[in-house]
This record gives sequence, C-alpha cells and structure tokens, in this order.
Amino acid sequence: MSLKWYIARIRSMSVPEIAFRVGEHVERSRMRRKSKVFVTPPKHLELRRIPGFEGRVIGNATPAFRKKLDVVVANIFEGKFSALGATWPDADPEDLFPEKGWRIDPGTGLLWPGSDSFSFDIKYRRSGELGDIKHVWEKNRLQFLQALAAAASLNHDRRALAAVEDAIASWARHNPPYTGVGWNSGIEVALRCVSLIVAYNLCADRLSERTRRLILEILLSSRDFLERFPSKFSSANNHAMAEHLGLLLIEATVRKKDGNLQRARHQYEHIAREAALQILPDGTPAEQSPTYGAFTAEMILFGNFVADKLALGVSEVATQRLLAFAGFVAAISEPGGSVPAIGDDDEGRVLTLDAVAERSYVCSVAQTIQAAYDDLGPCHETETEELRNALFGCSRLSRQTDRRLQTFMQGGYTVVTDRQAGRHLHLVIDHGPLGYLSIAAHGHADANAVVFSIDGEAVLCDPGTYLYHGGGAWRTWFRGTAAHNTLCLGGVDQSTISGPFNWGHKAHASLVEKRDGENWRVRVTHDGYRSRFGVDHVRTIEAAPFGFALIDELQPGPGPEEASIAFQFAPGIVIDDMKTALVFLRDGRQLGRLSFDRPGNVTVQEGENRIDGGWVSNRFGEMRPAPRVVWRGHLPSGGLRTSFQLTPETAEPAARMRVLDGFRSS
Repeated sequence: MSLKWYIARIRSMSVPEIAFRVGEHVERSRMRRKSKVFVTPPKHLELRRIPGFEGRVIGNATPAFRKKLDVVVANIFEGKFSALGATWPDADPEDLFPEKGWRIDPGTGLLWPGSDSFSFDIKYRRSGELGDIKHVWEKNRLQFLQALAAAASLNHDRRALAAVEDAIASWARHNPPYTGVGWNSGIEVALRCVSLIVAYNLCADRLSERTRRLILEILLSSRDFLERFPSKFSSANNHAMAEHLGLLLIEATVRKKDGNLQRARHQYEHIAREAALQILPDGTPAEQSPTYGAFTAEMILFGNFVADKLALGVSEVATQRLLAFAGFVAAISEPGGSVPAIGDDDEGRVLTLDAVAERSYVCSVAQTIQAAYDDLGPCHETETEELRNALFGCSRLSRQTDRRLQTFMQGGYTVVTDRQAGRHLHLVIDHGPLGYLSIAAHGHADANAVVFSIDGEAVLCDPGTYLYHGGGAWRTWFRGTAAHNTLCLGGVDQSTISGPFNWGHKAHASLVEKRDGENWRVRVTHDGYRSRFGVDHVRTIEAAPFGFALIDELQPGPGPEEASIAFQFAPGIVIDDMKTALVFLRDGRQLGRLSFDRPGNVTVQEGENRIDGGWVSNRFGEMRPAPRVVWRGHLPSGGLRTSFQLTPETAEPAARMRVLDGFRSS
C-alpha cells in the first residue's frame, strides 16, 4: 500500500492500537522463521461432535432443501464452482481438487502465490493485476464441504463422502500453515474451521481415520493462528465475531475425553459481548449494512446453538439482540423479501449450500432467528432450502401493519409504509452514522439517502458494492456520495475516503423531525459539508398527493458551490423524458413521474462507458446498467422540491398480489 494509506490508517488508531500493531508485526516476523507444518495433535485430544447437530439437520430437511442439495452436489461432481459474481474454470470430474484450484483467480485466470510464499508477504490490497483476493479466499473457505457432507449424511452418498475426504486432503497438502492466501486473514481461517466442523458433525465416524486426523491438525493449527493474530481495536468488527465463533467451535470439537469446557465458555463470552456491540439495541447492525448484520447475526445464532448444546449458558442479551435484528429486517425489507443493499455486501455466509442461488440471505437469517426464539408460523416451502433452515428452522417475521412510520433511533433509519394511488409504497431513509469503529470499514457516504419500492418492486435503490481489493476506482465510486440517492456538494463526498476500508472526515447525521399519520413527514440532516463549505444538508421527506416529495436545503443558506442530487433507479426501470416530468416504467407499466420545481441541468444515464454512467451492483463482482437521474445546479434559498407522483393502479390490487410468508409481493 502507499505511504498515504499507512498514514491514514495510523490516524484512525489509538495509542494502544499502535502498540498492538507493532507487536503483531514482530510476531509475524517471528512466524516467518517457524516450520510451516501442521500442529501434531497430542494423544489425549480427540474430535467430539456437537450434540444434536446431525439429528437437527436430518429432522428438519424439507423437500426443497433436499432438492437444492441434489442440484448443488451434482454441480460439484461436474467440477463447477461459482461465487461472488464469478465462475471458476471447470475442474476435471476425475480430479476435482487440483493444486491450482486453490489459487486460481476466476476473473484473470492467474495464480495467486502458493505454499512457497509466506502468507503475510502476499500483497493483496488493490491487487488488480491478479484479481480480487476475495474470490480465492471464497474457495479456500471450503464451504462447499457443507453440501457434500449433508449429502453424505442425508443420502448416504458414498461419492460425496469420498469428495469430502479428497477436498480436505488436497487442501491440507497444498496449504500448510502460514503459507499462501489461505493463511493471511483471521476471518478466512475461522470460516474454514466452521466448514470443517460442520462436515465432521455430518460425517463423523464415516470419515477415515486419516481424514479425521487431518481435520484435527488443521483445527489445532488454526487455533494457533487465531490466538496469535486476533482482530482487535479498529478491526474488531465481523472479523472478530467470526474468529470467536471459529475458536468456540474448535474448543467444542477438539477436547480431552474428560476435559472441561472452560475454553469454550470463554470464547462464547466473547461472542455474547460482541453481540451487544455489533447489533444495536434497536436491532440495527452497527456496521450499517443489513447483509453484514445478517452475517454477524448468523454467527451469534450458531454460537448460541453450540452454547446451549454444551450447557454453557445462553446469553439473554445475545438472544434479545438477535430478535431485535429480526424486527429490524422485518421493517426494512420490501414486500417480497428483498432488503435494500445499504453499505457493503460481500455475500459472506456461515451455514450454506449455495450462496449464489439464495433468494434473500438477510431475510433468511431473520426467519431462522424468529424460528429459533419466537416461531410465528412456517415459511413458504421455497424459503426452507438452506442449511441454516435445516438446523434452526424458518418462521414468518413479525410486521408492524398499523404504523406508517417506524424509526430506529440508535441505528439511524426511518421506514415509511404507506398506501398511495392504490399502491404499496415502502421507503427507507438513512440518517445513521457512517459505520462501526474508527475506520467504519463497511459504511458508505450515504447520509440522508432514500430508497423505495412500489408494490414490492425496487424503484430507487442503493448502488451496491461491486468489488473490494480489485475494484480500484469502482470501489471508491460505489462507496461515495455521488453514487447514492442524496445530495453531493461541490463534487466531493460528505465523508472523506482514505482507503478501500477506511475514512478520514466523517459526516454525522441525525433525525430532526418525525410526524406520523396520513400527512407524514421526516426531516433529516448531516454536517458532512460544514467544515468545508459552512453548510449542513437538510432533507425533508413528506407525503404528497399520490406519492411523496423530497425537499433538499443547505442551511444556513446555499453558497457558490454547485449541488448535484442523484436518483439511482433499479435495474429494469425505464425512464421516459416527457419534458415536464420524467416517467418511470417497468415492463411497459407506468409506475410514476419524477419532477423538480426548479430548473437545472437534468441528465439520465444508463450503462454508459464511464464510472458515473448508471451502474448498479446487485451482487458482489457484478454490475448491471440501470438509469441514473441527476439534477445539477445551485440550490435556491428555499431548497429544491423533487416530487415522486405514483401512477394509480388500474387493476384490482388483490388480483395481482400474492402472500409470501408475511410479504406482499407482485
């Protein structure tokens, strides 16, 4: 990384963290000189199963789960692997797990350093020539073992069992400790342990003695890594949660015959403590990302399960935070189950058969939480096809049907649910902090942004994430203010980006006014431009005839800087310029009209060959063209009023709506 990056990173650290990082660097240097072999297990240690794990999976496996499992396993046998918007070259079905399979980048076709390289020497930040390391990390998480092991357990599939053993043997042979890309990040080490332990719990004594010993060696070496290089201070986000879950599962699995569980209890206490920090009391994820919130919640849920099965005592606070998160998801999710892609999303999973085919991860996690602690009735059959459903179940979510406005003050979101022009209108307004901890690693500069759906279909959306380390300028764009549905002043971000996962100056947002009822109103503000331009951005969102309106103001008054106000429409929306207003349509059906009460330079771009040309990243590693409308000009003293007028629905709503586990979806 550049000197500028290091300076920005150090500025976000406290003095104790700087001392910790120095010690971490010394320890890395020391490990370079150690033998790169797996830990030899002491004779008194053995692998133990988590009570009830396999039985729960077998007992809860629905026909939908079994059907998906068959498809996923068949693809694995054919040598196919896809993740994070990429498809790997097919492997030879007779040699499914070759050495280069652990190192090849699916986008560039190039190989990342392997067992001849010290893991901490591998430079992966902004490593565009090799690709985005997220892709090779994903393969090395070994999460495909979960599907193979489930097939071995449920279907008594000997071929699947043999594939589990072959994969573990190949990975161990080509990835000794502290070498290659599989050993340079704690979260990757931890999630790989989760996959191995899930596979062991589903296969257990069906595995050969050699494979069981390899699992034991990998787990002990992983424990050594995780205890030497913990994520602390500004890095103690979902990474720390994953590391504690990995260590909890290791301590639950690798035990003396008569050993106590004190080490396991210690790791669970860390999980409970992090649960209270990473999910706020109102259920909002502290990282300001619903998907990272779901990822964290899934880890807490699994931790609670293990703590219960081992009689460690389940944290009441952790359970309360999980239920609060499920309530938050119920509020922000659109009719139909999709959730606004606020903040970063790298499609991380804990228990999974196939993340690529998953319909709605965030809602799935919320539904499993609801099933585990307050079951409100079964989900639709198609929503029970993931491994977490087989372990925890699936329940409808609890929804507030009698309130137009629902505010999450600690997290900083207000949700509006209204009926306008015979249509279901659902808005999510962001007035929360940038992100979690000093670097706010996964937040976006999107204060005062608005997303909304009509009849369960997204209209204005968040632009998404695209890539991390290999994203370059695109990474900056998708995190920046101009990409979001808010005001950008003077062409600069409201919060200052100082690295792919770091921020300098941070905007502070707040809710100024909230009025419920038929004539609802929400007013939000942020100070991101105060130090540079002497103004705050104030946005009012209020009910209007047949829709709603936004009023954007600069207070105490506008200056000479030009403002731009962007509206990123969802893929599939079509914009027609009718001179007096912009009409937005989907599938030939007019949904509404967008108009401004002051003249300005209004542009509509979609899929143009430029970074601001109208692109949305619906999934990590993918971009799709989508209309982006921008008003540019100097705001008048009274602000700019933008009206969204919905087109009345001519068909009878009940005739085209279906009920889907509490969601109403067209």
